Amino acid sequence: YEIPKRDWSSDVCSSDLDHLVTPALLKNGDQQQKSLVLWNAKTGEAVAKAPSLQVNSLVASPDGQWIAEGGADKRLRIRSGKNLELQNEFRAHDGPVTGLAWHPRLPILATASGSSVRLWNTKTWEMLEEIQLDNFWEAPPLLDIPGEEGHRLFVTVHNLISIFEPASFQKTP
Repeated sequence: YEIPKRDWSSDVCSSDLDHLVTPALLKNGDQQQKSLVLWNAKTGEAVAKAPSLQVNSLVASPDGQWIAEGGADKRLRIRSGKNLELQNEFRAHDGPVTGLAWHPRLPILATASGSSVRLWNTKTWEMLEEIQLDNFWEAPPLLDIPGEEGHRLFVTVHNLISIFEPASFQKTP
């Protein structure tokens, strides 16, 4: 396996204490295919593989049950944290999905693309809120929801950090 750090903006994410998910180039003869690989963190063995030609970003839900995958194709894919099986897929933005953050206690997933962040109810996959970003400079926004309570959304573009307090973070969707 080859992990293409330069090709994708996504990093390794942990689905639970025993497993990691990472993008990889899987070789099949002379061909290479972009894929996601679920690794056993203790043994280093591949547990599951899934083709993922468009992955830009990855994040695991706080309980490790789900993996969110943001794509260059504007789509959000939700996969099982146990076997990478595709559970849901839909167009989430008008541009590549470059940032993801799962809320630590509420059923909310934040997605970023270009100049906007969208907050999704993970029970219904309806959009709860959209935040328009200033100063996005054609760079991919990165997202974080720090702390156990998750009252704030941090959006980082280059070295600029914007902090938001979304209305949907103040109540349970």
